[in-house]
Amino acid sequence: MKRVKFCGAILILAGILIRPEAAVAGAQRAMYLWNTSVAPALFPFLALLPVLTGPDACAAYDAVFSRLMRPLFGLPGAAAPALVIGMISGSPGGALAVRRVAGEAGLRRDEARRLALAVSGVSPAYLMLGVGQGLYGSVALGAQLALIQLAIQVGMLLLLRGMEDDQEKVALPASERERAPIRGAVEGVLVVCGYMVFFGAACRVAAGFVGERAGAALLLVCDLPSGLAELARWAVPGKMLLQGAAIGFGGLCIAAQNLDALRPLGVTAREYFAARGVAAAASAVASGLLLQTRSGIAEIYVGEEMRVYAFSLLAAGVIALPALLFFTKTFYFNKWKNRA
Repeated sequence: MKRVKFCGAILILAGILIRPEAAVAGAQRAMYLWNTSVAPALFPFLALLPVLTGPDACAAYDAVFSRLMRPLFGLPGAAAPALVIGMISGSPGGALAVRRVAGEAGLRRDEARRLALAVSGVSPAYLMLGVGQGLYGSVALGAQLALIQLAIQVGMLLLLRGMEDDQEKVALPASERERAPIRGAVEGVLVVCGYMVFFGAACRVAAGFVGERAGAALLLVCDLPSGLAELARWAVPGKMLLQGAAIGFGGLCIAAQNLDALRPLGVTAREYFAARGVAAAASAVASGLLLQTRSGIAEIYVGEEMRVYAFSLLAAGVIALPALLFFTKTFYFNKWKNRA
C-alpha cells in the first residue's frame, strides 16, 4: 500500500509539472467552490458542534428520543444529535458530529460505526442550491435529490443493524474536548479546503490526459462538485441515473475527509466504500425512477436506441440492487464467525 501511495504521488507530481495550467485551474475552481458554498454552509455547524453534542445535550436527547431511536435503529437516544446534524450538514460535518457524540455519550464502537456509515452523505443544502438551482435552475430537482438521499440514509441505518457487535466504548481525546469551538471550526473548514484543492488540481491534470468525456467521468468519481458540473453540460443517456450514482457515492475527496474523521471509531476504508457502493446503487435507481424528465433537467435521448439503452441501465440497476445489498451486508459489514 505504501508503494502504491508513493507511485501515485510521483504520477500526480509529474502531471502537475507537465500540465501546470490545468493544476492551477483545478485548484482555483476548488477554492472557489469551497469559498462560495462549502465553507459558509459547513462553518456554522462546526462552530455549534461542541454545544449541540456536549454531555448535557446528549443526556437531554437520550431522555427525549430513546424510545424512538432504540426500536427503529438500535441506537440510544443520545445518538440523535449526530443523526440530525449528519443528515443536515453532510460531509465531513456528519462524520465529525458522530465522532464527538460517540465520545461524549459513550456510544459503543459498533453503534458509532453504523451511524457514521449511514450519515456520511452530501449536504442537502448543496443538492438543492448547488446542484438543483446552480446547475439546472430548479430547486425542486435539488429537493427531490435531497429527499432521495435522506431516505437512503434511513435505509442504511436499518440495513446496518446486523453489524457485528463491538461493546467497547468510544473515548473522546482530551485535546478534542478542550478545543475552542470557533478555533476548531476554522481548522475544520481549512482542512476541507486542503482536500478540495488537492483533489481538484489532481483530477483536472488527469482529465487532460484521458480526454474530455473520460475526464468528466473521472471527476464524478474523484471530485463530486466538479464532476456534476461537467455532467450537467452533456446530453447523455442515463444522465439522472449517473448523477444519482455519483451523489450516492460522494467522490474520493469526500471519502478522504470522512475516513480521516472516522478512523478513531474503527471505520475501515472497506466498510466505508461498501456503504457508499450500496448508497450509489440505491440513489441511481431512485433517481432514474422518480425524477421527472423536464427540458434542461433530465437526460436527452436521441432516437429509439438511446431510449432502450437508458431503460436497460435502469432495469439492470433495479434487478441488481437486492443482490448488491445482500452481498455487501454479508461480506463487508459482517465478519465471518467461527461456528461449532
